[in-house]
Amino acid sequence: MSPDANDVILGEVTDLVREFAARFDRARVDGPTPHPPAGIRLVLSCLAPGTARITLYPSDDDIDVHTGEHTWIELLKRKRDNPQRLQELRPILDAVVNGRFEETIWRVRGTIVRSRAVLCEPDGRAFFSARRFRRLTFLDPRAKRTYVKYEPYS
Repeated sequence: MSPDANDVILGEVTDLVREFAARFDRARVDGPTPHPPAGIRLVLSCLAPGTARITLYPSDDDIDVHTGEHTWIELLKRKRDNPQRLQELRPILDAVVNGRFEETIWRVRGTIVRSRAVLCEPDGRAFFSARRFRRLTFLDPRAKRTYVKYEPYS
């Protein structure tokens, strides 16, 4: 991993995020800014209520995507070039900004213990689904479940 390769993918991801933000009057891009130890942070958000923020940490090795309250996606480089990696990121951004993203979150005493996220295609079919657990235990019977269907950007 070289600093030049990191700068290249950062520039390409930044251009893609700004392209998405330009479609909406109330969207904004923050960054790229250094955010040690995670690397360089780039945030796409919308001022409209009920929308999901997308935080990206692009590097030559992977692109980490954090969205909603508890969804994390790691897009590994594998043997793909940057255009292929951006093609993998594009539908994720598209689903979030168009309101095709939902999360179910379980909390115990205010702490997230489990979550489930779904990102959908325009036709409604899920193309990404993830479950995350904070602890490797059974779901606490005191857990309170919250379902969030994020709104589209405007």
